[in-house]
Amino acid sequence: MVILYFLLLPAMWFDIRTFRIPNRLILLGATAAAVYRVANPGEFHFLYYLLSMVGMFFLLIPFFKLKAIGGGDVKLLSICALILGLKGALSISLYALLFGGIFSIIYLVFHRFFSRQKTIERHVIHFSIPIFLGVAAQHMWGGVLWQIS
Repeated sequence: MVILYFLLLPAMWFDIRTFRIPNRLILLGATAAAVYRVANPGEFHFLYYLLSMVGMFFLLIPFFKLKAIGGGDVKLLSICALILGLKGALSISLYALLFGGIFSIIYLVFHRFFSRQKTIERHVIHFSIPIFLGVAAQHMWGGVLWQIS
């Protein structure tokens, strides 16, 4: 879990400053996650976590194609799957969607009532922040998927 925090903090910083998450950071995070999974296999084999990462990536590609999520965010959530498995990454994704929705509502209300600019423009949020909050929520409260069932 600590690897995710060390990956997500600079990812948020880059995302806020440049609206991009560098591929070098993603590669460093994926390498660190793979080394962690080889050293600490957990309850499943390394191949399970690798397939979870690939599955998460392909699960999120349609959202990337629809421009609902950025490419760096897809890669970050894929690294979450490499570290926690598919179930943990899906739980983080659900938490991130919840926090992202809250951020979007706050942003739109603020922009609607307090912005002087009334032109139509593309509004985006830095989704690495809700991903970070999703990882923190997963860490503190556990997975949302197994609490529902």
